[in-house]
Amino acid sequence: SWPSVTMIRALAEAWPPAAQTPDNAGWLPLHYLCKNALARGESEPRATPATLRTLRAFFPQAARTSLPDEKNYGQRTPSTLFGRTSFKNRDLCEQVLDDEDDQ
Repeated sequence: SWPSVTMIRALAEAWPPAAQTPDNAGWLPLHYLCKNALARGESEPRATPATLRTLRAFFPQAARTSLPDEKNYGQRTPSTLFGRTSFKNRDLCEQVLDDEDDQ
C-alpha cells in the first residue's frame, strides 16, 4: 500500500529534502506518484489531490520539473505521466499539478 497523506507529511517534515531528492534515474517522488496513479488491479487511485498537494507543499517546483530525457520519457512533467489512465478525481489531480499558486 502507498503512503497516506499523513505519512508523506511526516516523512517530509522529518527530512524536508526527501520531496526534492531524485533517485538514481532522476525521478522525484511526485513523478513516481503520477506514473503509478492507479496500479493494475487496484480500484482506489494512489494519486489523490491531497497526496499531490502534500508533496507540492514541500517542493512546489516538482510539478514543473521534467524527467531526464531517458527511457522514452523525454522531458515529461508529472501531469503527463498519468497517460491514458482514468481514475477517480483525475481532473482535480491535474488541477493540483497545474496550479500556479506554488505555496
